Amino acid sequence: MEHKPERGKWTFKEIDGKVQLVPYVEVPKPRVHTIRTDHVPEGIVSMITGEVFDSRSRYERHVKEHGYEIVGHDMKGQSQKATDKYETDEYNRQLEEDTARAYYDVRDGMAPLTELDKEMCKTIDNQLENGMYKEAKYDDGGNDYE
Repeated sequence: MEHKPERGKWTFKEIDGKVQLVPYVEVPKPRVHTIRTDHVPEGIVSMITGEVFDSRSRYERHVKEHGYEIVGHDMKGQSQKATDKYETDEYNRQLEEDTARAYYDVRDGMAPLTELDKEMCKTIDNQLENGMYKEAKYDDGGNDYE
């Protein structure tokens, strides 16, 4: 009589020199806690001054003293603080105004372009012509209407 495998998880295991299919047995993983020390053996390089810190708390104090804040390393499930100054209506309005002003200055020849700027524009134009980017359709005011 032929033995049919049952439904479930299976794995291959070497038994007596032969690889056989055996039921998978899940081994419970021990629950451990992470210990975060203040000492950082490899050091943290300040992006502000280039100084190297071997203490996390001294680095955090240094950043705060220079008027900056450390962001990132958010863990899934933790609440995130709304501290991003770039997510405000005022910032976005100002960004739109500045972008529009820069566009018209370049278009009307009022903004000086370096040779590098001109080469970058040529590269982008070539990429647009070759279908590497979707070319947006604009109305007379320069607004994207697609």
